[in-house]
Amino acid sequence: MNLSKKILTELINKKYIEEDKYNFYDYGMKVLIMNLLPILLVLTISIIVDDITYGIVFLLSFTPIRINLGGYHCSCVKKCLISFVMLFIITLFMRKLDIHILIKIVGFIAIVIFWFVTPLTNDFLGNYKEIYTKSKQHIKTVCVILFFILHFINNHSVIEGISMACILNVFLYFLGSLKKKKLI
Repeated sequence: MNLSKKILTELINKKYIEEDKYNFYDYGMKVLIMNLLPILLVLTISIIVDDITYGIVFLLSFTPIRINLGGYHCSCVKKCLISFVMLFIITLFMRKLDIHILIKIVGFIAIVIFWFVTPLTNDFLGNYKEIYTKSKQHIKTVCVILFFILHFINNHSVIEGISMACILNVFLYFLGSLKKKKLI
């Protein structure tokens, strides 16, 4: 029995939820676990490498852009989890190359790219135009905030957390664009 089933069975036994809503809660529990797991793994890795600031800033920068910009998506949840953690680990190795200025410059360029690209939202949704408009506005707001943080904060963990999150989002965006055009 997996974790979500154990939790739900216990909640049903204690009469916190109704048994006929099991499937609804099961789906919600799985989504919650699959969204929390990558966050917990990134934070754990950040603690292990003794740079929790980088991990937190990376997640806070990566997530709002990724949600609103879209990009490449793996075919299954396990591949997504493994890919995301591996990409995060790659960003940690890139930081060790002592190319701080280059990372910051490319991070600025990524922010500028976000300002001009079209979000890869789900075309099958009925209110596509509204979602697109909101996504574009959210991206612009996040870009302005990140731009000012990059410009005024002088902390390598913060600068590189933002920059690497932006660089990774650009990479995933362009992979998603290629996939959408069926070039990969």
